Amino acid sequence: DYIELIQSFDAWGMRSRVDLVWTSLEGIAKMRAGRWSNPAAAASAVSLEKRSTPLPVPESNDGEDQVTIIKPPPPALPELNLKLKARQLIAAADKINWDKKAYNAYLSPGEIVLEANSCQTIEVRVPALQLRINQLQGKMVLVEAAKEFKMCDVKGGVTFIEQSDTSLFPFVKVQFSNPTYETVRLSSETVTCPVATLRLDAD
Repeated sequence: DYIELIQSFDAWGMRSRVDLVWTSLEGIAKMRAGRWSNPAAAASAVSLEKRSTPLPVPESNDGEDQVTIIKPPPPALPELNLKLKARQLIAAADKINWDKKAYNAYLSPGEIVLEANSCQTIEVRVPALQLRINQLQGKMVLVEAAKEFKMCDVKGGVTFIEQSDTSLFPFVKVQFSNPTYETVRLSSETVTCPVATLRLDAD
């Protein structure tokens, strides 16, 4: 047997009749073979039968169709924040009156491996500013390479003073560059001299 679906265009959740009409394959074959000359007799022999099946009704009406979903605004792209921050640092390098006094910055505990011809941003600690961290956190500073440090290049520039959750000392992020073809290992146990110096805003 086969089932023929006739009309059904109502939306979900609305009661509607769906008429299902079916007949036997034997009856269809007889109609096609023309064994009945009288159409009425053919229709009677086919014995069409109609039944109605309602669409399923939702279990409950929770008013979901009346709820308006408000989407939060998209967050700012990290790339845009970084570009804005970089522009601020570049502009500050020439406009700020930097203090003449320099503070030494040292490697943090642990070992850092710089591969050949690579750069890496490293956190260096500034112990001399520990007692002023609440006042200076987030402030701009000018970082310069320390003359005593010769193991690799330190790229100077303007950055911010930050506070770590695991250390008592404030730190700044400095970019180290290894222009050689050999791996350089930096450890606070072997490198006891300052690796960079920083100066505060004189104003």
